[in-house]
Amino acid sequence: MILEAQDLEFRYRQNRPVLKNVSFKIEGGETVALLGRNGAGKTTLFRLMLGILKSGKGKFFINGEDIESLKKNDMAKHISYIPQMSKQEFSYTVLETVLMGSAHYIPLFSAPGEREKKKALEILQIFNMEGLRDRNMTELSGGERQMALIARALMQDTDFIILDEPTASLDYGNQILVLETLEKLREGGAGLLFSTHNPEQALMYATRILLMDDSTIVFSGSKEDLVSSHLLESLYGRNLFIDQVDTGANRRYICIPK
Repeated sequence: MILEAQDLEFRYRQNRPVLKNVSFKIEGGETVALLGRNGAGKTTLFRLMLGILKSGKGKFFINGEDIESLKKNDMAKHISYIPQMSKQEFSYTVLETVLMGSAHYIPLFSAPGEREKKKALEILQIFNMEGLRDRNMTELSGGERQMALIARALMQDTDFIILDEPTASLDYGNQILVLETLEKLREGGAGLLFSTHNPEQALMYATRILLMDDSTIVFSGSKEDLVSSHLLESLYGRNLFIDQVDTGANRRYICIPK
């Protein structure tokens, strides 16, 4: 599976481009991290990919097929999305929220059956949330609500998962849990695109990194090439110390200000 963006442009105001000449590809089995300063256009890019924003130029393709030609239900079979933040307006339980991820593969006007409920509970168990299954989403903390949305995306079981700062509201332990779970999905063949303001997360878990600056992609490549380019220092306007440490099982990057 290949998800491709071609020559994207978008403006909220006529004289102020938010995205310009943005092109990239994501294949199944890779995790792509999107780094950029606040206002770089990361969330706008995701909204264009999902069809939430319509007035931009350029195209998105899944395996060569224009996304605009797909019905919403078909789109839901290919791409799941975890937003940066969500406002909970309806009184759904955690379990009901996760089960919403099954809507595209059960018959119209049908309710999720025992098989879907079993799968939803297994996913909640992965995130240590089975004890919250009957809690109302409006009663959860921001971090708990985010975990429930991630569980819903896993329930959707798509080829690609798009995550807008998925760990921003999570404590450190749950950040690692989410990223390790996403790594297992990648190993299973899913393609992942996530934005983050934490370069260490990108350097630790991504197989490829995109850098956004001045409304466009200024770098696309491996973490090794990014580190040697010093583009991170230029992007954030800080002198950074980036090195590898041996954790025993593998080697990881650290990124701290000098």
